[in-house]
Order: sequence, then C-alpha cells, then structure tokens
Amino acid sequence: MEWHLNLSIAHYTLFSHIGDCVARYPSPFPLTEMVPRRNGNIILLLCPLEGDYGVGKSRFLKLLKPKKLHGVWVESLFNIHEILSSILKDLNYDTTATYRRTPKYLKTICSLTDFFIIIDEANDLDRRVWPYLKRIIDAGVPIVLAGLPKVRTFLTSEYPDILSRLKTLILYPIVVEDFIMEYKDFEPDAIEQIYVSTKGDMRKFKEICTDCRDRANELNCSFVDVNLALEFLSDLPPH
Repeated sequence: MEWHLNLSIAHYTLFSHIGDCVARYPSPFPLTEMVPRRNGNIILLLCPLEGDYGVGKSRFLKLLKPKKLHGVWVESLFNIHEILSSILKDLNYDTTATYRRTPKYLKTICSLTDFFIIIDEANDLDRRVWPYLKRIIDAGVPIVLAGLPKVRTFLTSEYPDILSRLKTLILYPIVVEDFIMEYKDFEPDAIEQIYVSTKGDMRKFKEICTDCRDRANELNCSFVDVNLALEFLSDLPPH
C-alpha cells in the first residue's frame, strides 16, 4: 500500500494535529491508517531524493504522538544489542548493551505493549538488525521507518514479507513557490528570505509570518515587504 504526498502548507497544518484526531481533517490519503496502533501498522516514510533537506520527514515523525502509545526513538547506527537495550531503557528498564543479553531483551520487547518504535534514517540500519525487527513486528509492535528508497529496494530482495506489510508514504520536498502562492499578502522576496532563514522549520516559518502580518497591520500596510520581514529575521541564528 503506497501514498505519495507533497508536504505543502495545508498538509503541515494537517499533520500538526495528527496526534489528536486526524480523522477530522480532509486528506489525500487515509491518515488514520498512518497513525501507529497496537498490533497494527508498520509504516515506511520514503524521501525520493538523496538530498532530502526540506522534505519534512523528521518533522513528520516528531508529530506522530498517538494518545495511547509511547514513541521510542531508535538510533539507526546502533548495533542490535545497543538497539534492544535502548528500547528497553526508554521504557524504564535497567539494561546493559551486551550481546549475551540480546535474546532476553528481544523476548522482553516482544512481550510488551503500549509503545511503538520510530527509526529515522532506516537506510543506515545494519542488515543484521532486520531479522530482529521482523520478530518485533511479528509480535505486533508498531514500527515507523523513515529513509531513502533503497530501504524498500533492500526489503524487496531480502525481506519481502516485511515489505508486504508496510504502508508506504512517499514525501516530496516543500518548495518556496508553494509559499509564495499561498502568502499573497507577502512580497515574493520576503517569503524567500523567511523560507531560507527558518531552514525548513515550518513552525518557525508560520510564527514569523504571523509576526510580520501583525506588524504590517500596526503600520496600516496591506502587504509585507522584504524590509519588514528582515526585522524579524535579524535575531535568528545564521544559516
């Protein structure tokens, strides 16, 4: 099952509520199926380009906050014994990352509920990790994976049974032209400056645009020019 999505301004507003009640919002694909559930979803987020700056993948992951499940972030560069130990530590278990405890930790993780696993940069996972992830998936633990298309290519050849259970969402980068079309009361140069200065942080982007509009109203201006925008960008760290 696969969906394609360009994370436009409207989609960012939508995803900001994903942890509360996604069913209330219109969507080009069934977002309720993208929220981790017990004994449910294994989700794969794919960025189609090597240079994935601005696609919103990591920010999307941070917005996945189901009310009844605790999210456990996994470092994709870890070895399997480090991964299993870190999962249990996040769930308040006292663990030590050693190979000899790997079977015990795996069994414990597979027996637990009320949590889901998030793995960003899944393309960096050691191939020896996947058999363990399969056992965890088989135990009904929801997993959200994010990475480049080569993750799916690898799973196609090595673990088609895992791939067949994935719900895949392909994210496309936000481009500045989307914002220029949306923010018609801003000069294009002003939007470009805000877009570059906020480095893809859409929350900060919206905050600055709101501040600019408030200031323009105070000055009785009908639009925001680049000089007004620069007033609010001067305090941001250099990019």
